Formats: sequence, C-alpha cells, structure tokens
Amino acid sequence: MPENLDFDNIKASLENNLLIVTIQKLQFSSKSIKIDRVEM
Repeated sequence: MPENLDFDNIKASLENNLLIVTIQKLQFSSKSIKIDRVEM
C-alpha cells in the first residue's frame, strides 16, 4: 500500500445497485471505483 493513501477520506455509497467507493487522495487516473451488480 502506498503511504500517501489517506484512509480518513474514503467514502462508500450504494446507489441504484452500484457500489461507489471514493478515495480522495488516490494517485490514479480515476478517483472512483464503480462495481455493477453487487451480490451480497
């Protein structure tokens, strides 16, 4: 894990069966990860 990840700024929400995880200081091209059709 990169040391520059700030785990105080991770947000997760479930909208219309989409699990959206947002990491504020993620050093990639996309700051949000969307997963479709989550089965629990």
